[in-house]
Amino acid sequence: MTFQSPAGLIFDMDGVLVDSEPLHKRAKELAFAEIGIELPDSVYDSYKGQPDATMLPEILIARGFPTK
Repeated sequence: MTFQSPAGLIFDMDGVLVDSEPLHKRAKELAFAEIGIELPDSVYDSYKGQPDATMLPEILIARGFPTK
């Protein structure tokens, strides 16, 4: 069996081929809603481009939830 190199590779930097941002937003809204936190657009928008590891603890702490 002979290995053939691929003719090319496709990398999707979020939003180039598929805009998954609305799905991420909805998932976070649903997760926060389960613990009684509303996620207004203004709060979500202020975290666009930042990792979840930054966003999630900051929102939880701001609303009095322990993160550890």
